[in-house]
Formats: sequence, structure tokens, C-alpha cells
Amino acid sequence: MTSPMWKQLDQVENRPARLTPKDRCFYARDYASGKDYSYSEANSLIKNFKKSVSKRGTSEWHYKEQAIKQFANELFTWLGDLDEEFFIAAIPPSKRRDDPEFDSRLDTMLTEFERQCQKAHVVRPVERATSMLPAHISGSHRPTVEEAYESLSWTPLSPPPTTLVLVDDVITAGTTYKACQRLIEENAPELKVYGVFWARTIWPDDPFANVEVDLSAFFD
Repeated sequence: MTSPMWKQLDQVENRPARLTPKDRCFYARDYASGKDYSYSEANSLIKNFKKSVSKRGTSEWHYKEQAIKQFANELFTWLGDLDEEFFIAAIPPSKRRDDPEFDSRLDTMLTEFERQCQKAHVVRPVERATSMLPAHISGSHRPTVEEAYESLSWTPLSPPPTTLVLVDDVITAGTTYKACQRLIEENAPELKVYGVFWARTIWPDDPFANVEVDLSAFFD
């Protein structure tokens, strides 16, 4: 099965800087950095999905809930046809779970996705042990893979799966994904790891590539 929405990052121009051709990563949309909600559907969805937890209880929260459901639905229309069972996990956000600013948007999205997809099992093998500043507000210093790696913790999976899908809303450089990948390779080297992102960050003058992806790329 192919999906015109989900594309493989090593098959498009200007893939995130820290990814290599060996990384098995996929994305659905282009999020334009520095642009507002009105720039594109992707920008509207991502900004609503990332809406601050401080907006809970306000009229704006409804838009965040809508974006969460749409992400889950679009993920299911693609991965829902997989024949084999697989484990799926959120790439940890910048804040620890006990941080007042922790945003459970990915947890909520994956709970909805798991409800629809009988083959998926949501797990949490990688967590944020130390809160970090989100990359987009950390100023001129962007965290390195090493810094991101040092902020993470590992919980063994039981029973050990053969495939783990790591999910996040946006990939820019791929720093946190590579840190998670390193942690997994050190603790569960037998795992096949895939990255799935609702959007990649682009700058408005980046070329757009529409490359269809064969679902059989999973479990190959």
C-alpha cells in the first residue's frame, strides 16, 4: 500500500541535518518555520497541536483537541493496515512528566491511535529524565545529540518487541530522534526503529518533494 500523504525523509531534498540515509523516518506535512496559522493547513494543525497547556479550559483548547484527533486519524489511515503487531512510543517532549509545563498531547494522540489500531501497542521506553528548554526558544544554542541523550532515561520493554515506531509532531534537525535512537541501540540493539513525524520543518523557499511511500518499508 502506498500513501500520498506519508513520505520517506531519505527520499526528499533537504532532509533534517542530523539524519543519515540509513535512518528510516517518515513525515506527512511541511511546517513552515516563522509563519503563522494562516500560512498553510500544516502550520495551523501544528500550532494548534502544540498549543500551550496554559490554554487548557479556554475556548482555544478545542482546537488542540481537534488537532490531536486528526493526527491520530491520519496515522491510522497509514499504519492501520499493517499485518504485524508493533510497539509505538512518543519521542519525549522537552519537559519531564512531573514538570508543570509537561504537555501530554502525544500521549493523548497515541491513546486514540491505539484505540483504532488493534496491532499497535503504546509503550514508554524512553522518557525525559531532565527537563530541557524547547529547541525553538533556547536561543542561539541548539541542544546537541549528546545533551539530548544525557537528558533521557530507558525502561526495558517486556516482552521485547522486534519493531518500535517513534512518533513526534515535528522534526527539524532530528536531534532528539537521534538521541533516542542511540539510547535504544545501546539497550535493545535488536530493535528495528522507525521515526514518524506529522511534519518536518521547512523554510518557505525549500523545494517540496511528493514521494509516495510503500508501507512494506516497515518490517523489511
